[in-house]
Amino acid sequence: DAMEYAECEAVVKDFPPFREAMKRRGIEDMDLVMVDAWCVGYHSEADAPNRRLAKPLIFCRSESDCPMENGYARPVEGISILVDIQNMVVLEFEDRKLIPLPPTDPLRNYTSGETRGGVDRSDVKPLQIIQPEGPSFRVNGHFIQWQKWNFRIGFTPREGLVIYSVAYIDGSRGRRPVAHRLSFVEMVVPYGDPNDPHYRKNAFDAGEDGLGKNAHSLKKVGYILF
Repeated sequence: DAMEYAECEAVVKDFPPFREAMKRRGIEDMDLVMVDAWCVGYHSEADAPNRRLAKPLIFCRSESDCPMENGYARPVEGISILVDIQNMVVLEFEDRKLIPLPPTDPLRNYTSGETRGGVDRSDVKPLQIIQPEGPSFRVNGHFIQWQKWNFRIGFTPREGLVIYSVAYIDGSRGRRPVAHRLSFVEMVVPYGDPNDPHYRKNAFDAGEDGLGKNAHSLKKVGYILF
């Protein structure tokens, strides 16, 4: 979760060999450094089944006071670090190769001021979604009714939203059960680069990090229930 990520970043930044590796690359301000804790699961035969490990990916911003800067445009490569997430300690560290950082390029921030000179597009017409008579759904606690459908909702740290007891009111047949439980069981996006460290970018977002723990509330606009 977010607290673990922040703690992992602090542990890595305070690790003396890591700070020396950053200095070799001309980076002494740790506020510029971004540490993304990517879980690696089973790492070797010495690992216990309940051990949680992470191999963070490192990035570096060019300005500490620029909230819109895209830090991911400047990866710090050639460093391998293994962190025990449960005990928050560095287990392994290697400074394998000194690879220069990508040059600073404002266009990589993809803000309107840098990509279009601050000029917003004028060729997109306004889009309005309105329901003058109110929403078509009804909510009673965790029970939802929408048209001829009804179901219950819940939430778990691992899966996020879970839908229970889905049924359809099928005319003379009455209530027809459709599904007992529906959830986002897992999500993995394997990256295509075979080079280190990019081949490790295949995190299982539900099982390793928790979709529910990383969910954010939507900004309430109009008639929305949370």
